[in-house]
Amino acid sequence: MQHGLARGIGLALLGYIVCAMATLADSVFTIEDPPVDFEVVDAEPFDGVGDNGPFPTFNDALVGTEGECRSMAEFDISPFGIPPGEVISAARFEVRITDVDVFGLGVDGETPENLVVDGYIGNGIAELSDFEAGDGRLLDQVATPEPWIGEIVAFDVTAFVSELVDSHESFVGLTVRAGSFGGLMMEERSGFPRLTIETLLPGAVGEDDAPAASLALRIAPNPFTGLTRIEYRIPGANAGPAVLAIHDAAGRLVRTWQKADQGGDTGSLWWDGLDQGGVAVPDGVYFWRVETGSFRAVRRVTLVR
Repeated sequence: MQHGLARGIGLALLGYIVCAMATLADSVFTIEDPPVDFEVVDAEPFDGVGDNGPFPTFNDALVGTEGECRSMAEFDISPFGIPPGEVISAARFEVRITDVDVFGLGVDGETPENLVVDGYIGNGIAELSDFEAGDGRLLDQVATPEPWIGEIVAFDVTAFVSELVDSHESFVGLTVRAGSFGGLMMEERSGFPRLTIETLLPGAVGEDDAPAASLALRIAPNPFTGLTRIEYRIPGANAGPAVLAIHDAAGRLVRTWQKADQGGDTGSLWWDGLDQGGVAVPDGVYFWRVETGSFRAVRRVTLVR
């Protein structure tokens, strides 16, 4: 009887995961290696105005003693259209690190502690004025304390992209800069930089799930290779303890956590790609499940070894 009960629970969980999968990305629109990517340098004094460039390359994220360099990319979203009945569920901007031994502009091989992405309305033309336009609209920041060659850094730009789509803009402008002193080299071909927009049918959730807008989740980086972080926002303060779990694509439980009463409406934790026993799991698709009170949500995350 115990075996039958366990099997029944497993099948129910698998059905729940499959249902959640259907809500995650009904449509995916990806732009890789955009034709408009470049660099602009702000020479001393640092006045927020691009003085040198634009240079036809997208491979540096530098802050040095003699200038600041931003890597700029403008993605043509004019062919993108939200499918009928769907909404934008996620927008992800990804860059890939190709070298960590960067010299010049005074950095002398030092790497930044984080990378930052700012957004602006692009026009499909590489211009010096884009430097100023892309300064100050902070979209996301990702820690890079120990960057490595081949690492994919993913930024959450969902709100900004949704705003530009709603206002019928043709180009999403994104600028990468070092958030602290240091330099990194980034891929400018082979599919990078990359912008991915995912949409879903908001009404396709299971009966036991709260609407997607009720329990907000954010996972970054995604895909990830070493660590990924989930941040969640629960409607209302003092929502009670939150149970977080990782399942594989077959619905099997991989790892679980229980967070104490939040005393607020937000929480977060890191996953290092290990199961409950501390063993590294294989690469592939996994699912975060968050439950607290009457709220429940599932989101997909991809592990790339």
